[in-house]
Amino acid sequence: MKQQVDHIDVLINNEGVLKSTANQNKDGLDIRFVVNYLAPCLLMKGWRTCSKKAPIPVLSI
Repeated sequence: MKQQVDHIDVLINNEGVLKSTANQNKDGLDIRFVVNYLAPCLLMKGWRTCSKKAPIPVLSI
């Protein structure tokens, strides 16, 4: 991402899965847990390492 974008004013983090039945990925984790919890945490961890210049507001929906 650092190579494609030189400036970002705000990051909008919008993801989510709502399924009535439990589905597991190849690692045995529930897809809802992975998308709704783990993915945003991983995205934010990676984002912090990319945006060391100035704090950027993040809106998680």
